[in-house]
Amino acid sequence: MNSLKLLSAASSLALALVALPISAMADTPSPADSADNLAAAVVAAADGVGGPQQDVSKEGGSYVASTDAGKVEVGNTSGSQVSLARDPASALVVGIPEVSGGATAQTTDSGTLVYDNDDSSVAVTVQALQQGVRLSTVLKDASAPTEYVYPVAVPPGGRIETDPASGAVLVTDASNALVGGFAPAWAKDANGDTVPTHYEVRADAVVQVVDLSAGGYTFPVVADPFLGADLIDHATWVHYSDGWTLQVFPTGWARFNAGSHLVGSYA
Repeated sequence: MNSLKLLSAASSLALALVALPISAMADTPSPADSADNLAAAVVAAADGVGGPQQDVSKEGGSYVASTDAGKVEVGNTSGSQVSLARDPASALVVGIPEVSGGATAQTTDSGTLVYDNDDSSVAVTVQALQQGVRLSTVLKDASAPTEYVYPVAVPPGGRIETDPASGAVLVTDASNALVGGFAPAWAKDANGDTVPTHYEVRADAVVQVVDLSAGGYTFPVVADPFLGADLIDHATWVHYSDGWTLQVFPTGWARFNAGSHLVGSYA
């Protein structure tokens, strides 16, 4: 009887040992800097700004998407470019920061493009949104750089202009027509706490400066330029009893920048 009990106990222990690796593997969390987790960190920090994400598809060496703000085209590696064009003849073209060693884009189920090298302290994500493009840097830890350079393809004769009140940055062409721009800079840590940040225009580049000097932030920190290419979505004439009225409908990006005097003057 004792032999049978001993055999039964040994069998149970053997089964438990065999099952343990399978259970342990099932409970092992994915790395904190996996593409899906990096994309989720950006979505959580953005809190719905820009509207829902749009599907992206691979075309040749680029990714493309169709949004209310225009056609989005994104290069396959960090250091390449993001193009947002409402009008095919005039596109806002912005470089992806070269912070991940030329990392190749990974795509997530949500449609986020993630540029990341495992040995880098920073990743870059690009998300095509209903109202524009979210081009974010994700600072993984306190060793991450505090400046991120976004080269801008300024049209010949055009310029980059900063709104001193809101911090928004607009790009115009030689005729002073709006090509597109950056919504005011923001950054948040993993707890949703605000991290001081601002844009600086240096030659033909917009530089986002993230101030980590206060310390105490929970990583990852998300720093987020939100790009838009137009202010007016459409307009229509409406007849009332006292006559005709032109109703003008702003784009989602323009609504987000509604407090900017500079954006209002271009609208």
